[in-house]
Amino acid sequence: MREQEPSFEMNDTDKTRPRFRPRSRKHYRLGPLLYGTFVLLTLLPGLSAGYAMDSHYYLRFGLSLATCFNWEEAHLISSGDWAMDENETTHAEMNPVQRRNKIDWHAFGHSDRRFRELWLRSVSEPNLERRLIKLGQFMHFLEDWEAHAGYGVRMGHARDTYRGRDPDSLGNSIPKNHRMVQSALDHLLATCDDLGRLSVDRDMRLIEIMTILYTDGLMDELFEASDPRWKRGKTGCRNECIAIKAINKERIEQFIVDFFKPLPGKNVPPDFEPGTELGIPESLAIPFSQDGEVIVSRSIRQDMREWASASDRSPDMVLSLEDVQVNYRSSGRLRAGWRLLIRTTNQGEIESAEGRIEIVVIDSDDETVLAQTNEPLPVLQPGESREFRVSIAAAGRPEPDVIIVAFARVGDLTAMNDEDWLMLGDAEAEAPDVSLITDLDPPPDGAETLHFLDPPRTFIVDDFACTVVTAYTSGGDSPQKLDQAVVELVGGTVGAYYFQHVVPARWGALSTQDGLVAAKNFGCFLPGPETYELLAAQDPQSLSLSITLEAEGIDPYTEVFPLDPEFVQAMVEIASTFVQPSDAELIN
Repeated sequence: MREQEPSFEMNDTDKTRPRFRPRSRKHYRLGPLLYGTFVLLTLLPGLSAGYAMDSHYYLRFGLSLATCFNWEEAHLISSGDWAMDENETTHAEMNPVQRRNKIDWHAFGHSDRRFRELWLRSVSEPNLERRLIKLGQFMHFLEDWEAHAGYGVRMGHARDTYRGRDPDSLGNSIPKNHRMVQSALDHLLATCDDLGRLSVDRDMRLIEIMTILYTDGLMDELFEASDPRWKRGKTGCRNECIAIKAINKERIEQFIVDFFKPLPGKNVPPDFEPGTELGIPESLAIPFSQDGEVIVSRSIRQDMREWASASDRSPDMVLSLEDVQVNYRSSGRLRAGWRLLIRTTNQGEIESAEGRIEIVVIDSDDETVLAQTNEPLPVLQPGESREFRVSIAAAGRPEPDVIIVAFARVGDLTAMNDEDWLMLGDAEAEAPDVSLITDLDPPPDGAETLHFLDPPRTFIVDDFACTVVTAYTSGGDSPQKLDQAVVELVGGTVGAYYFQHVVPARWGALSTQDGLVAAKNFGCFLPGPETYELLAAQDPQSLSLSITLEAEGIDPYTEVFPLDPEFVQAMVEIASTFVQPSDAELIN
């Protein structure tokens, strides 16, 4: 690793949280959760739902508005994103032996091929409404690419969620949040560019929007308000979890008011008000087939009214696993196995349809299915609850260290709070005996190598000199593997310059033509006296840019690129404002 000082580095390993002064906003710190019983009995939702609604829906709504899309289009994109978790057909499966949706729609297994496939699926769609929905579906996969990195395709992140390290929380990782947001914006802007809606270079606009997000404090405040322990020891998303989503929703709504409500063409409703029912509307609850295609009766534009109406008034099934007993031997009609007490409640505004409760018992050692059953779920009126006692027979002596999952299936859509988990005995503490499949792509031939995707691009943005680098590793998963890009000005001598921009330089996922997931990184600096001395003493035509790519376990790779003389001259003019006139005369 080269000397850090005084080079400008695009560093993705720095876990130090950037600090900003919030704009008169209260920060919420949630107290520790109290839990415990003589048998470890823990309930948690979501085997693998990916980033939660505050990211998949509310933040996606705001980021879409930040690019070229208006209110109605942002509603379609964010609804397409969130509906991947709402639809039973595309929801990540709770059964560990079922992997299709987890791999194809939720980025478990980190398939570079699928990343590219979903992006092209959106780009090639000729109908605008369908294209925006498919863009939202790709956004869901892209966001889960960060949240689900390193997790297996069977149980996902269930154990980490239980332990209070839920990767779906915006409070889990600043670098992952950054990479997710940057990559989402990059592909939103690529769509804008393809639609002919951008008046400036797409990379320049990406830098501008990311700068707004950081100077506004939104990124830091979403992290501060969130807590990766939000689903630990609770029955589904309740209490703290609901409060966190409400806080983040209101903060994103305020961001919309501050930056986009006054803009013509954004169509933000005039009565839009953060923190109220007049804020971001409900998801359209778009129905999908198993292959992700929109199910319509007439046309998307006509059906949108029905989707919006259905999303405002719908049954909201809540399922909770109240108790479990392990029967080690058969006695009379009572078979050896597990006996569960399940409560379901309709917390919605209309009666529910008939459905079923699916229950799966999983061995925590090898993550195999020990038993599974279905229980009929009758129609429930608003506010009505039912309790069910369900016996699940074991094949032989029941295993005490198990993971039990129950899921309420009602209608075509699945509510995100109708799934509960129990971990019994040592299930939480144990690591699985089976190896985890975290990357479905074939390994590279020979040693893994680093490469530039394209030559670097340079811009002047608000007096900052910015360099955009795109690179990849030969084995894929580039955003997770790349560490930093060391950027140096090369003239008669090598001269380094300092990183001084508010936005930290991190790698965001980027689709490529050959199917590998590459990465994009930008870093900006304010040219100062040292830069002026270097630039003013050189022929602009002789200056170049040396960039070294670094990644853990992979040999560094350096390449030198020519610099645009106009970019050099712009840096000289900016840097000259920091130099005393007498000093400038001496240099010249």
